Amino acid sequence: SRAIKSERQLFKDNIVLNHDGNYDFSSTNSYLQYGSTKDKELHSQIWVGEGKVVLPWNLGQYGNLVNTFGARIDYEVLKNDQASAGSQIRGKNLDQTTVALY
Repeated sequence: SRAIKSERQLFKDNIVLNHDGNYDFSSTNSYLQYGSTKDKELHSQIWVGEGKVVLPWNLGQYGNLVNTFGARIDYEVLKNDQASAGSQIRGKNLDQTTVALY
């Protein structure tokens, strides 16, 4: 029997800074995150930042209401040095940004 052996070594780094706040009027959460995955031909990075506030409302006999407001931004970069990558993308940084408000 003939077997084909394939190995790939990946290096991953992840860092998160987080803050949770609990106050009389609300609670908050904010964080920054960085992630990196790479091997000899690919390098992917992502930066994420998010912040939100949660506001509870006591409406007496009508019950309770909870509002959540926040924002999030993601920035991602991929560098592809694979020989099979097309000449349009090989060695270039491909990036995208995603923003959300809620």
